[in-house]
Amino acid sequence: VSQPKQAPSAGAASRQAYSTTGFDMLGALARVVLRPNPRILLGPVDLSASFTICDARHPEQPIVYCSDTFCELTGYSRDEILGRNCRFLQSPTGRVRSGSERYHTDNAAVLHLKQHSRAMQECQASLINYRKDGTPFINLVTVVPIPWGNSTEPVYLVGFQVDLVEQPSAVLQRAANGTYVVNYSTGSGAPTMPNRTMDSVTPAPTRDYEQEAAAREISVGKELAEIIGGNGGGKEDPTQWARILLQHSQDLIHVLSLKGTFLYVSPSVERLLGWKPEELMGKSISDFCHPSDVVPVFRELKDSTSNASINAAAKRSFRPEVNLLMRMRHKNDNFVWIESKGKLHLEQGKGRKVVISSARSRPVYNLPWEPVKATVNSDEPAFWAKVSNDGLVLSATEGVEAVVDGTDSSRLYGKHLHQMVNKEAMPALLEALRGVQVATVVHQMFNAVDEPVWVKSTMYPSAVMPGTHIIPTVFNTMEAKELASMGVDATADAGGVPGSSVFGELATHRSSSHIFELHSLKHANRRLREDVRS
Repeated sequence: VSQPKQAPSAGAASRQAYSTTGFDMLGALARVVLRPNPRILLGPVDLSASFTICDARHPEQPIVYCSDTFCELTGYSRDEILGRNCRFLQSPTGRVRSGSERYHTDNAAVLHLKQHSRAMQECQASLINYRKDGTPFINLVTVVPIPWGNSTEPVYLVGFQVDLVEQPSAVLQRAANGTYVVNYSTGSGAPTMPNRTMDSVTPAPTRDYEQEAAAREISVGKELAEIIGGNGGGKEDPTQWARILLQHSQDLIHVLSLKGTFLYVSPSVERLLGWKPEELMGKSISDFCHPSDVVPVFRELKDSTSNASINAAAKRSFRPEVNLLMRMRHKNDNFVWIESKGKLHLEQGKGRKVVISSARSRPVYNLPWEPVKATVNSDEPAFWAKVSNDGLVLSATEGVEAVVDGTDSSRLYGKHLHQMVNKEAMPALLEALRGVQVATVVHQMFNAVDEPVWVKSTMYPSAVMPGTHIIPTVFNTMEAKELASMGVDATADAGGVPGSSVFGELATHRSSSHIFELHSLKHANRRLREDVRS
């Protein structure tokens, strides 16, 4: 195999020139594995991996070589790939302009890869990419610059790709710097490159579908009954009680294997997500999880059930907790936030570990920013509270005492409005809470010594996702003594409030992960803090 020719340094090179360029691929992979001072540790690498090689010195950094596995992963032929920048994978149409805003993937991840590639630095990021037919997949991309020939400076960028939905077990471990050690080999028998940086890492075992199929045949009802409370020494059949609980539970009770396969799903899944239990059992949670949440979910599942977590929990006489927060696909193709809380269970005598969890849907509320900003910028004391349609206070912010003397937010939790306001105002308040328009009610509220205080409450109806049983209304209450003369039942329609929502980051259609956004926010806050200190 001939040595690769130097890619053109300027102008638009023809794709045919790149497609006929020969590469010493073993030499290129050897330079990747044996590079000095690696920032990102690599797992097993061989010629079966999905990878590309880009001309690092060309302004467009076009692809000059791609493996057969990369073609299979993306659905594009080699002739359609060579000579193009990798950005074409960031849109279902395959057409993306350089520097344009990305509407189908995470802009922060794209910027991270671009900046590090331009600086000839190793980098890693996960983002949504698209195959030729427009179907999305989660791509964990690792980019490594390598020199070539007599040059000591980077000449090529070697990019490795792993579909985390199809290969969640490819992630072997998390490194101290936050990157991931990945098994890039697809196991096709190609020669594996030596790895002097991670000798202790072994590839994750392949999925044993027969064993998982056998696991699904277990009598889940009996096992859950033992966990819930055992037979209690009575004559009642615990399996019967367990089945009653499972059949009528409002929560989604489910059992996961450590590889993320549904072994059992309670009937309530049809009410929450529209699927029948048999449509989920035997399938991976990644088939129903939002593509951007697949990586965090499997990371949490793996970390929570690791030997280190088990040993740490054993010292406290607890079973390891496995708590997951994700967007799951409804049968109508919408996504719903699901919060799952569970524990690791070891089957006695079998040595098999499963995760038994209970899950609930979590609504995303819609509260415009404008009234929130107006409250913050106002000199009038005010607080916010979340109230159900029937008048039950679910939560409240600070500032209650400034509005109602001697009362703090903890005193409002779980109480009904009729316990705190004058009874003449309740019909107007309930009408506003159950309405679809922004409404204002001036009424009295009793402080800690049962003295009436005039306040003005503004109710903002909140639209939430399907599957939520309590539809709360977020409303603002502020002191308004000068309005007392208007009467207790004075209501006014404040009209619609345009603008973005306070909870916009939780929208289910967003392409990024909430975990990634939290990390980004932490980094941004740290940089802001450093700027302020300097």
